Order: sequence, then structure tokens, then C-alpha cells
Amino acid sequence: MNNEKGIALVTVLLTIVVTMLLLGTLASIILSTGAQTQRSQESIQADSLAMMGQEYITSSFESVKDEASSQINENQTVSTIIQQWAGNHSITERSLGEGEYIVTLENTSGAPLTYQYEAKGIVDGQEEIIAGVLSISEKIVESNWEDNIIDEKENLENVLNSEDATNICEKRGKGRGNGNSNGGKIETFEPGDYRIKAESCNGSSSIKDPIFEERSRVWLEDTFIMNGSNTITINGFAFFDLTSLSMNGGNIIKVNGDVFVGTDKFIVDKKTAKATIAIDGNAYFDNPEASVIGDLNICVTGNTNADNIPSCQGG
Repeated sequence: MNNEKGIALVTVLLTIVVTMLLLGTLASIILSTGAQTQRSQESIQADSLAMMGQEYITSSFESVKDEASSQINENQTVSTIIQQWAGNHSITERSLGEGEYIVTLENTSGAPLTYQYEAKGIVDGQEEIIAGVLSISEKIVESNWEDNIIDEKENLENVLNSEDATNICEKRGKGRGNGNSNGGKIETFEPGDYRIKAESCNGSSSIKDPIFEERSRVWLEDTFIMNGSNTITINGFAFFDLTSLSMNGGNIIKVNGDVFVGTDKFIVDKKTAKATIAIDGNAYFDNPEASVIGDLNICVTGNTNADNIPSCQGG
């Protein structure tokens, strides 16, 4: 009898021990699963933050590429613009909710205009990393200025037709009334698109020193004759669609912007060495042959597809 009681007691104790072991194992599994679930959620959140960091740096890079094509000039090349951007984005940190992302950028390959980035998402110590490469061809970007000018010229042609031609000799702008050396008035034309049949400005009735205000686009076509000492200032885009240009005295055409010279026969009658076309921007010649532009006393501050044209900043 005592043996039976002893066996029963041992059985009960074994059952309790086994149950405790099972409960401990189950608790461990539950805790482990909970921890894994927590880590999984944190990993997903960290990965999402890393993707946000990647989106930020790639979008910023694409934006600066687009800006570079319109900003380049003698002192601002694609390389300098991109390098300046890279210096400002060597490390970027953003805190968002319960986590943050950190994006680092550097040129480890030594290749020009090529940068390696690492976007790291962090949530409660859990890290996820996305790495990639940003690269740009300077030749490709610098060629964009030509496309921009061509697009601007085509847009201007689509906006204006022959009925929109303006006779600036008769149509007065916002004359400021301050006389020039010839006793005329400086005429200021408001921002807008102007198609000018330039031959209509011949003769003594021509206005003096017209100024087209900022963001104007001016289309000069056919024959253009400038007499006396006269300066035309275009603060915007200019389309020279001329077959003949006659400049004498101290005449100056000043363009503070880009220019499209679209003519195959640019006959120039420049009676003095002082007559000048100064372009403070980029200049695209539809026919850049030296025979076409050789008689022009022209300078270009920005880019041009014609050879041997001096910079206006060269003195």
C-alpha cells in the first residue's frame, strides 16, 4: 500500500515537473515570437525609412541635374554645380516619428561626377541600409542648354504668327522720358512676347534705346537696320531670324539671356568696329560656320556651338 502511494506521489510530481517544463517552453516560445514580431516590425519601419532616404537623395540629384543645364556659364560648369551640391549633401539626417534616416554621400570610386550613397533607416536600434550610385555625364548635361534654346525658339514660333508682328517704331512702350544723347526717349516694353518686323524700324522715326523688360522674348526677323548711336536691350530670350543686319555708329544689341541665331545667310554691314552684339547667356547658331558669323563683332558669356567667339567678360 505504501508502495502504491509512493508511486502515485512520484507520478504527480513528475506530472507537475513536466507541466512546468512545458509551460516554461511555451512561455519562452511566446516571448521569442513576440520579440521576433517586434523586431520584424522595427525592421519593416527601418527599411521604409531607408527607402525614404533613398528617394530624397535621388530626387535631389535629379533636380540639380535639371538646374545645372540652365545655370552653366563661364564660371559655373556642370562639375562645379554638382560638386557644390554633393558638398551640401555629404550627410543628411531626418527624424520621422519613432525613427530616423541618415543618408551619406561620397565619391569613393574617384570617377568624375559619380557618387556612392548609403541610406540608413533606424528604429529603436534596428538598422536597414540601402546603397546605390548616382552618376552624371558632363557632356550630356552641358548639351541640354542647346535643347533648351531650340525648345524656346519653337515655343515662340508656336505662340506668335505673322499677324502678331509688332512695329516698335510706332508702338510705344512705357517711355520713361529720360533723353539720350540723340534727344530721344528710352522706351521700355513690358514683359511679353514680341515679333518684330525689323525693316519697319528704318528711318528717322525709329525709337531710341528700346529696353525689353525681364522675361521678355523677342523675335527679330527679315532685315534689321540700326542707325546712329542706338542700343537695343533684351532682358530675356532673343530669336535672330534675320537675313540682313546693318549696324553703324556705336550700335549695340545687348541680350541678357539666351539667343537662337537661325539663319543661313546672315549678311552683316558693320560700318564701324564699335557695333557690337553682346550676349550675356548662351548662344545657339543654326549655322555656326565661320563664314556666316565672321563679320559679327559678337561676344558670348555662356555656351555657344560656334568656334572662336570671345567671352563678353574677356574685356
